[in-house]
Amino acid sequence: MNLFWVSIFYTIKEEKFIMKLKKIASLMLAGVMAISMLAGCSNGNGGNDGENVVVPTGVVASVISKLDEDTTDRVTFTADAKMEDALEAYAKSLGDWATNSSSINATADTFKKLAGLQDANMTLSFSDLEDSETYVAIDTLGDSKAGYSEEAAAAEIAAAMDKLLATGNWYYEDYNDGKDYYTFEHTGKVAVVKVENVNGQSNYIYAFTVTRTPTKVSK
Repeated sequence: MNLFWVSIFYTIKEEKFIMKLKKIASLMLAGVMAISMLAGCSNGNGGNDGENVVVPTGVVASVISKLDEDTTDRVTFTADAKMEDALEAYAKSLGDWATNSSSINATADTFKKLAGLQDANMTLSFSDLEDSETYVAIDTLGDSKAGYSEEAAAAEIAAAMDKLLATGNWYYEDYNDGKDYYTFEHTGKVAVVKVENVNGQSNYIYAFTVTRTPTKVSK
């Protein structure tokens, strides 16, 4: 009989010890989670340091879908994660000037270096017909269009791209230099980043490229 009660006593004591261990483990886990959350807040852009908070957005697909048919018939545009990462880093480096077109254009080389891009005028060079050339453009909707929804911003960006790509000598369907005949493939990449400033207004900075790749066709 005594052995029975002794056994019960130690069983209860063991269960209490296990429960205490579980409580300690739960408290430790909660502490770790709290520390992680605090670290995340301190490393993130909370909007209190006077700089823009940059949020990547999926607006690129909407931009491409809104491009004029004349543009998409000539150029195949796709999203580009590497270019978007570079654009996000570039926008962060600009801070509150990320929505200012003149500031963006004045330091556009910084973005090109981050994205590994080199600019070209996209004018046909008769001496370099066998080399690919890439046109790089970067701009923002501007402060006057702050607060635009993604849908409205996509329409504005697409219209700006259509307008720019409708002018100039960047596009060639084919070319005959009197000796050889060349055809051209045009491919493009698009990146868009949403910028949120300290007063809660949102804006968009965007970049796109067009690469012209020639192919010589023997007569």
